Amino acid sequence: MDALKHRHPYLANNVPCDVLRRIARHIKHLDSRESIGVDRNAIAKRVIKYGKQKSETSQYVSKMLKGMLDKLICNGDTHWHRPLVSPFHTKTGRDTSLGSSLNYIPKDYWPSILKPPDGYAYVLLDYQQQEPVIAAHLAGCQTLLDWYQDGDIYECICRAITGSTLTRNQAKKLLIAFLYGISVAKLAEQLQVTTTVVHGWFTQLRRITEPIGKYLNDTATEIQLTQAVTSLDWRHAVTEQDTYNSLRNWKIQAMGADIMRRACLGFDAAKIPLLLTNHDSFLVKLPVTKLDDEIKKSIQVLQCVSASVLGEIQLKITVDMVLPKEYSYVSK
Repeated sequence: MDALKHRHPYLANNVPCDVLRRIARHIKHLDSRESIGVDRNAIAKRVIKYGKQKSETSQYVSKMLKGMLDKLICNGDTHWHRPLVSPFHTKTGRDTSLGSSLNYIPKDYWPSILKPPDGYAYVLLDYQQQEPVIAAHLAGCQTLLDWYQDGDIYECICRAITGSTLTRNQAKKLLIAFLYGISVAKLAEQLQVTTTVVHGWFTQLRRITEPIGKYLNDTATEIQLTQAVTSLDWRHAVTEQDTYNSLRNWKIQAMGADIMRRACLGFDAAKIPLLLTNHDSFLVKLPVTKLDDEIKKSIQVLQCVSASVLGEIQLKITVDMVLPKEYSYVSK
């Protein structure tokens, strides 16, 4: 922590000691992360395969895999990928992986290239509907909090919006667009429906989710007036580059980052190797001999961390991936 104060004198004079300690511990955590085992041959084959395909996604994945391939750490027949992580890189204090990284490859591709070391499994855990719950918590929207407690927010939105058949995927995009301030025209293009339909959906959604809309607008106005905004661990000084929509959403994203950092430290305390964070998901390495117990322990870490930030609200956790595929986990 002394080195951190020396490099950043402002922190030494203006930031509470507990926050300084958490920042220092988080940076130490990033420096000490284990590398991720990968199948070099599988990556090389997919660089060629996807490079021959015409879709933008395939071309992008091929480029990312090629960048990973060029920087693999080789140890005999074993190959490792080590993402370069820039801590507190974004305006909301989120970490960002620089260059070619597993983060930027769609999760559907991960099982084909990841190769856990013998005796271990890679498990990807994900917070369910984190951003809507944070927004509901901050704004005091009891409707969304009750829906989350009882089931699935997006499915409840489908049932609550009348006059049209809304799919869960559409409801998810609709709510996220509302939180991010995406325009009616842009969302209509994404969903391939008319602007009239989207406008009707937005009108009903604003009513359903009150007071979230007012909270977001009031937040942006307040930040513009004060020219600064803080979260539990982070402070951002507003510049002319900050758009109104980014300020509306700032506290939601920053609180997500606060949860992420505490999860990193929670995994360290539980002696669970955390290899990668990807927005609101976490890739961990667990021993296969006690896989179920270790997954349950990992879920408890994430739940406790979310409650430490959101009061009594524990975010739900999904196990998105378990590798090797012969291992599985069924929640009980």
